[in-house]
Amino acid sequence: MKNLFTLLLVSLTLLSNAQNRCGTEAITKQMMENNPEYAIAKAKVNAQTNKWIKNHPNHSEKIIITIPVVVHVVWNAAEENISDAQIFSQITVLNEDFRRDNLTAVNTPSVWQGIAADCEIEFCLAATDPNGNATTGITRTQTTHASFSMNDDVKSTSNGGIDAWDNNNYLNIWVCNLDDPSGAIGYATYPSSWIGPTDGVVVRSKAFGKLTGTALAPYDWGRTTTGSI
Repeated sequence: MKNLFTLLLVSLTLLSNAQNRCGTEAITKQMMENNPEYAIAKAKVNAQTNKWIKNHPNHSEKIIITIPVVVHVVWNAAEENISDAQIFSQITVLNEDFRRDNLTAVNTPSVWQGIAADCEIEFCLAATDPNGNATTGITRTQTTHASFSMNDDVKSTSNGGIDAWDNNNYLNIWVCNLDDPSGAIGYATYPSSWIGPTDGVVVRSKAFGKLTGTALAPYDWGRTTTGSI
């Protein structure tokens, strides 16, 4: 199950590379420089993926995988405590984009037409928390921090955020006032078995969800989280 989530996060590299608004590459480079073990683990995942593709050249069986998601809303100003409706709209966009069921699929550039595909992955807000209790799949944490940067503090209760749920069983998405000096509006971790409790996705609250709540143009189509256009 862990491999599923980490492979998924390859696709969750955030939108806006062209505008230098995605922090994934920067934080990955930093992690690799500071932790040689991460670079090794990341390379192993890439090798495993390539091996699987080589061994399954005619893979055609459609198996829909559903990923339970927990959205951690970490807020200081009231507007950062985004509504359930705004979160629901983001889950809808995730499903549309990963199943290639969105209205903009027709705009796929011709160079990608031959490989654009249904990823056979769906998302749902978790119905059960790590203790076995019923949940909405949404946590809300008021913080004294006016904003967060790409130092992963939002992923830590002791640093003003909230700890991840077990990422062997959940995709963790933190939504907060991300105000990094780089200008990034979100970042995600690339796959490896090394990452541990910081594995997941962080998105600025004003770039989360589609055309509702505090989502602010031009990042109000839910595509920061999916990496689609």
